[in-house]
Amino acid sequence: MAAHWTQIARAALFALLLPFGLAAQDAARPVALVADEIAFDEQTGVLTARGNVELYQDGRTLTAAAIRYDSRSERIAAEGPITLRTERGETVFAEGADLDADLRAGLVEGARSVIAGGGKIAAAEAERIDGRYNVLGKAVFSPCEVCAARPTPLWRIRAERIVHDQEERLIHYEDAYFDVLGVPVGYLPYFRHPSPEVERATGLLAPEAGRDRAYGVGVKTPFFIVLDDYSDVTLTPFIVTEDGAILETEYRRRFTQGFLDLDLKLGLTDYDDDLDGTQLRLGGFGAGRYRLDEGVTAGFDLAFATDDPFLRRYDFTTVDRLTTEGFVRRYDGPNRASVSAAFLQSLRDNDPQSAIPLVLPELSARQVWAAPGIGGEVGLGFDAVSLVRERGRDVARVSLGADYSRQEIIPGGIVLRGFADARADFYRIEDDPAFEGEAARFLPRIGAEARAPFARVDEAGRTHVAEPVILFTLAPDVNDRDIPNEDSLIVEFDEMNLFEADRSAGFDRAETGANLSVGARYEMIDDDGLGFRAAGGRVFRFEETFDFPGRAGLDGEVSDWVAAGTVTFADFLEVSARWRLSDDLSINRAEAGGRIDYDPVTLFGYYLFVESDPAEATPLDRSEISLGAALALDRNWTLSGDAQRDLIEDRFVTAGGVLTYEDECAALDLFLRRQFTESFSAPRGTNIGVRVRLFGAGAADQSKTSGLCAFGAN
Repeated sequence: MAAHWTQIARAALFALLLPFGLAAQDAARPVALVADEIAFDEQTGVLTARGNVELYQDGRTLTAAAIRYDSRSERIAAEGPITLRTERGETVFAEGADLDADLRAGLVEGARSVIAGGGKIAAAEAERIDGRYNVLGKAVFSPCEVCAARPTPLWRIRAERIVHDQEERLIHYEDAYFDVLGVPVGYLPYFRHPSPEVERATGLLAPEAGRDRAYGVGVKTPFFIVLDDYSDVTLTPFIVTEDGAILETEYRRRFTQGFLDLDLKLGLTDYDDDLDGTQLRLGGFGAGRYRLDEGVTAGFDLAFATDDPFLRRYDFTTVDRLTTEGFVRRYDGPNRASVSAAFLQSLRDNDPQSAIPLVLPELSARQVWAAPGIGGEVGLGFDAVSLVRERGRDVARVSLGADYSRQEIIPGGIVLRGFADARADFYRIEDDPAFEGEAARFLPRIGAEARAPFARVDEAGRTHVAEPVILFTLAPDVNDRDIPNEDSLIVEFDEMNLFEADRSAGFDRAETGANLSVGARYEMIDDDGLGFRAAGGRVFRFEETFDFPGRAGLDGEVSDWVAAGTVTFADFLEVSARWRLSDDLSINRAEAGGRIDYDPVTLFGYYLFVESDPAEATPLDRSEISLGAALALDRNWTLSGDAQRDLIEDRFVTAGGVLTYEDECAALDLFLRRQFTESFSAPRGTNIGVRVRLFGAGAADQSKTSGLCAFGAN
């Protein structure tokens, strides 16, 4: 009996130390062996473990039906089924294995490997070299799930030899065939791609192909380059059959205190019939931010094109005005300061660039203090701008302002606020005979506001909050005729600025006279997720005013009525609407939109009506509707589409749709879009194309949606 227990104790000692070639002094590297039966032969130096064998060392785990460790050759022979898990998350399944003591080298039979990040490799045999390389013969790689319902993966790579370099995190292929649904579609004698767990690696990305009436057939082949841990660049040749070629370059850089993004397009194209031969064109977008200090940020936004059609013709943007701006801004609670410069480029037909001003520069600052002795707050403001045109009027303005406000809550919960402000504006005007060279004005204002919020909970447990609001302001009339209107040409009057003391959009025009804004806000909240918000009112004046351009709805003795409402229910319904109504309740402006998201259907829409307004260059009424929908056909297939229609012209503006397939190993988009309107910068045409992403082979944003195997098929 004593000999028996001695043998077990010695076997346990070898189980803990010897199977990985460790001497007793190597106890810092913990080793453990668990099995139903353990035996050690002192004469041969062989340890044998059988039944539910589990071996642990340095984050690596080996499970097997049985293992045999030869302490003299320091080799481990394992009988299957075998599972080997590495410290990096890779898992190898095999029928048998012959490994060294620390599981870093050896031969594996019938290997199937699951790589961290989701890739899978199966091979007739595999060899483990130096704890770094997995060399697999007659192997197949795919990130797709395989089961009875889908025995053939959506895509796979078959190769005579696959080498998985776990240190460099690369997968190499020799004599490789690319299969789609089991059908070979390509061959390469050698290539490589990053391992699936790699988030960023240099290499080709999935191509994109399409056809558009404007430029014919186009193919994009992106190449992604990792510069370092914080920056990368993507070079995308865009070859089109009708116009020439374009190179898209996207550079990204991340800093501890900011970021830099540049997306530039360089084209050699010949779409302009007025020019002979191929022309070099440049355009693109960018943004950058950098925090200089606490609350201080420097940055820029970039959008430009060397000629108007370039960006819109190739679907790089749908906007018709591009803005480039550089700035430094500081925010500290209510205090702020900024300096900026801006360039606006128009892509509209018949909109001369020479008439659009450069903003060189614009300065703004405001500082707020607690008013000593009297309570409330005192603020000082400074604003200045210089507008320079290639042709036409140049304007420079400096504004100095001061304001005071104080708020009190009186018995009954009524909130009272009194305020006063004053501003002095100084102008210098050049190259416009309609105005004198200099102008100045002084704009004082006083006002008071009263709000009375009331809340109650009804028998159904709903909370209702109603708040009537009255705002009175008084400002003397000022002469604006000697000041050009640069920043207040368009005024949007709605419930958002109903209770503003001055509803002018900028500095060049001001709201004067005595007026009374009357309205209310209401909100209902239900514990079941139902919610409703509404607000509305109008402005009453003691004398007629014509301070506002066009048909803003604010001129005369009374303004238009404005109202808005929003209904929400849980997370799947939100509908909102906004109106501006005249005295006879005819609609001058209306917009409504909503979204319903109730699996598997998503619906969304938007409606807009704007009455004609010569001041806004809209001599005709504008009425349009946009609708869209998405239907999840099943776990992987989604059909979506949208359309925009001009209700005045009774024609579509744009329409399109996308059929998408997405699972754990690939995503496919088949898209179609039609542009029905035409301008020089955006010709009418149809764009049809396909986008493909193969997850697990270097594509970013890997999907988590499972394929057919997720339905429980065996």
